[in-house]
Amino acid sequence: MTLARYHLAKFDYCQALNDCEMSENRCQSGSIKLASIHECFGDIFYEMGQLDKAISYYRSSIDIVLKFSAQSKPLLSRLYQSIARVCVDKRQLREALQNLEQGLKLAPENSIIMAQLHQTKAGVSIKLKQFESAEEHLNQAKILFSKLSSDENIHIANDLRIRGRLNFHKGKFDIALQNLTEALVILEKELPKYHSITSETYIDIGRIYEKLNKMDEALEMFEKVKTTLHERLNNTEQTLDSAETSLSKCCSILCTIYDALANIHTKRRNFNQAHVEIKNGSLLRQKFCPNDLPLSNFNLANVYTQENRTKEAIDLLDGITDNFFFFCI
Repeated sequence: MTLARYHLAKFDYCQALNDCEMSENRCQSGSIKLASIHECFGDIFYEMGQLDKAISYYRSSIDIVLKFSAQSKPLLSRLYQSIARVCVDKRQLREALQNLEQGLKLAPENSIIMAQLHQTKAGVSIKLKQFESAEEHLNQAKILFSKLSSDENIHIANDLRIRGRLNFHKGKFDIALQNLTEALVILEKELPKYHSITSETYIDIGRIYEKLNKMDEALEMFEKVKTTLHERLNNTEQTLDSAETSLSKCCSILCTIYDALANIHTKRRNFNQAHVEIKNGSLLRQKFCPNDLPLSNFNLANVYTQENRTKEAIDLLDGITDNFFFFCI
C-alpha cells in the first residue's frame, strides 16, 4: 500500500488505483489487510471527488475489520473520521458529527487519532456555528498533539487554519488573518504543490481581506489560487477521460475561486466581469460537480439583484433548496 499512497500524494490517481487493485488481487479474502486496502481505495476516490464510492469503500473496510478483528479500534476510528470528512463535503453535517462521535468512542485514550478526531469535529462545529464546542475540541486536540506527535508542524498548521476559520466566523478578522497567514507559511513548506488544503487556506485569507474591504489583496489571493489550479490542470499527463474524473476535486475548488472573484467584481459593480466568472464556474460545475450548480445560480441571483433585475433573481432563487441557502450564507 506504500506505493499507492506515494502515487496518491503525487496526484497520480490512476496509478494509485492500479496499485490498490494489485494489492487486493494478492490479498487473501480472509485477511485483515484487505481493510487497509479498501481504506486506501476510499482515500483515492475521495481525492478524485467520487464521494459515494469513497464512502462505500470506507464502510466496506469497517465491515472487514468488524468481521476479522476486534483489536483494530484505531483503524475503525480513522475510518469513521474519513466517512465524516466525506459527509462534510456532501453537506451532511449531522451525519458527520455522528460518525465523529462513533470514532471518538473507539479511539484509544491519548492517541493521535483521538486528537485528529477532535480537530475534525472542531471544523464541523464551526460550520454548524457551534463556536464554544469548536474551541473546546481544538484545545483538546492541541493538548494531545503537543504530547504525542513527532510531526508537529502540520498539526500546528491545521490548528491555526481551523482557529482562523473560527475567528473569522466570530468576526475577529485581524486575528483570523494572523492565524491563517501563519498556517499558510507552514503548509507551503510541508505539503506538496497543488495540495487542496493550501489552496483552501489562500481562499480563506482572500475572504478575510474581502471582509476587511481590502479588495486588491483579496483579488491577489484568489487569482493566485486560480493560476495554480489552472497550472495543475494544464500540466496533467493523464488521458482526457481519466483527467475528467480524477481532477474533479481540483475543479470544485476552482469553482469556489470563480464564485469569490464574481462576488468581488459585483461589489465593485463590475458586473460584466462578474458574469464572466460565474459563467466559468457554472461550466465547470456542469462537467465535474453538477450537484453544486445551485451555488452558481445563487451567485448569479446576487449579481442580478445588484443590477436591479429583481424578477430574474427571484426566479433563480426559487429553484435553490434551503440546504443550499444554509451553505451559501
